[in-house]
Amino acid sequence: MRAPALSLHRARGLASVLLVLAIAGFFVAFLLYSSMGSISKHADAAAGNNTRFQAIDDALTRFVMLNRRLPCPASGTSTTGLAEPNTATVTCASPAGVVPWATLGLAQADVLDSWGRYMFYRVSDGASGLTGNAALDNCLDEQVSTVYAMSGPGGSCNSTTHENTLSDYFAANGLTVKDHGADKKAAYVLISPGESGAGGYFPGATAPLGAPVSANEVANAGSGGTYWSVNPSAPSVAPNDAAHFDDVVTYRSGATIATAAHWGKPWPLSVVLNQAAFGLAPNQWNTNATSLKATVTQGPVMVNAASNGGTVNVCVIDEDTQGASACANNGGHDTITLNERLGFDFRVTRRFLKIQLTDFRKDGGGSGGGGGSTPEQVRFQFFNGTNLVFIIEKLACNAGSHALGQFQVSPNVDFTRVEVWGANATADFGVGSITACKYDDASHPCALPNVQPSAAAPDWCP
Repeated sequence: MRAPALSLHRARGLASVLLVLAIAGFFVAFLLYSSMGSISKHADAAAGNNTRFQAIDDALTRFVMLNRRLPCPASGTSTTGLAEPNTATVTCASPAGVVPWATLGLAQADVLDSWGRYMFYRVSDGASGLTGNAALDNCLDEQVSTVYAMSGPGGSCNSTTHENTLSDYFAANGLTVKDHGADKKAAYVLISPGESGAGGYFPGATAPLGAPVSANEVANAGSGGTYWSVNPSAPSVAPNDAAHFDDVVTYRSGATIATAAHWGKPWPLSVVLNQAAFGLAPNQWNTNATSLKATVTQGPVMVNAASNGGTVNVCVIDEDTQGASACANNGGHDTITLNERLGFDFRVTRRFLKIQLTDFRKDGGGSGGGGGSTPEQVRFQFFNGTNLVFIIEKLACNAGSHALGQFQVSPNVDFTRVEVWGANATADFGVGSITACKYDDASHPCALPNVQPSAAAPDWCP
């Protein structure tokens, strides 16, 4: 039997449904294609910005290595691409400017973002900034986790004691970036004003392109204060909306660029251990503390006292004519005896030690200075962090009351701490001075004459 034919009304209705579905499918495909094209476009733009960011980072690092400072920005309307000023300076003339391409040896095109506008460049200037005297040669050349307060003028590294590290400096100085809610310190910040370009400059422009509206973009287009790196707003948020954000931001920490540029110096860490070193008044021997920071000649040294036999304090020996000794004893002002020790923490790694021991006698000391026939013996224990890396013992080589012993000890491994022990029953001595160095050439105070005790080096012990 033949199937009944569709009615004209039903056929027309089905055709209408199919037409609607076809149109809807077309629009879905079109929107999907447009979305994928937009994603691809943004991905390409981000990749282009990242390539330019890297080239600028590399150029800034080279500049720092050659000039021991960072350059100032160029004006956004500059036609020369030169930093303003193009010399070392405390204060930049165009702090809200752009990357100084000519100063960095780059082409103009190298500092344009993916939309053809100049990259913003923000740098730490001012009295403690990086555009004037950015060599930071008064800082110790390492990054450490424990941060000391800056003790030089204007928040700088101390030029007398050299006790501040690069990480001390960059914890206190630099630009602030609010990176997705976290405060970060930066030596410089690079910013693309994004696709909207508000506040940005095209080459040859005499004024910026409009003015940003949102608070975060306003901050990024200006200078000083905090710079912002947050998630971009949705495409539906207009550039004149207070919630709009499409800046692309990158930055470099001071620690990163300082390492690349070899800022800081391997200053020797040296301290003469007398009353002044611990802030004691004349005839005040005992610090009543087992650990404290010594006021130093060069570099930071934490001194701590310990004993296998009970609690001891850091103190100064009153009987030594040099007035440059420290001791560990049970509440008194005596000397390091058997199983007592002074520890010295340097914070940074060093490889050579020069030390002078006081009342360190070849003809014996003994607890309380009672004398004896056995030479006094000292043990040096070296640590890198908490790891014991080297142990060596030395005998006294000079005789007589108040005899001194001076040693150079080279464990040939990095160390951050040394402990000085009384190693035998006749041990009865103090530590007059201690110096830790990275090198032992003639320009460093850890160098000692490679000779037996003589008129030139009467205290030196092999």
